[in-house]
Amino acid sequence: MFSVSDVHEATDQSALGGTYVYRVAAVNAVGVGMKSQPVEVTVEAVAYVPGVPRNLDADAGNGTVNPTWDQPNDNGGSPITGYIIYRGTSESNIVLLLERGNATHFLDDSVVNGVTYYYKVSAVNGAGEGNLTGSVHATPTVEGGIDDDDDEGGENTMLYIIIAIVAVAAVAGVAFFILRKRK
Repeated sequence: MFSVSDVHEATDQSALGGTYVYRVAAVNAVGVGMKSQPVEVTVEAVAYVPGVPRNLDADAGNGTVNPTWDQPNDNGGSPITGYIIYRGTSESNIVLLLERGNATHFLDDSVVNGVTYYYKVSAVNGAGEGNLTGSVHATPTVEGGIDDDDDEGGENTMLYIIIAIVAVAAVAGVAFFILRKRK
């Protein structure tokens, strides 16, 4: 229920879709007059673009990258009709790759081993395209690929451990010779 003053029409901004019944009454200093006969109004649901797809991930393989994602929490009041996948070889140069139906995965086999690819995805409904996800990246390799939830296949971690061990041994060796010379 809402009231307006000295007008002959009003817009109900709270009507989100469905059938509503309205009655009108005049109000003066004495009080509220008789209500009009009910008028039934059907309001079409207002749809807006969907939310951002969730949990975008990209898994690299040999000559392939498999981006996967989950549907948005908010479909915008209209069913999701598809997704748009964007790809680039740098985060600042991501362009439209393809429009996909209502599947939440895609096997990209048009990639080159050793090249890092960045992906973003958006959802589409009857109202249009929603916002893009953040980017994820993956690098296909003959060995099966490297993606953004890897640590470069574990190779960097092992390299850092070896460097740390060599550095500690070198410092210990130098300290040993300095202390031995002092005696």
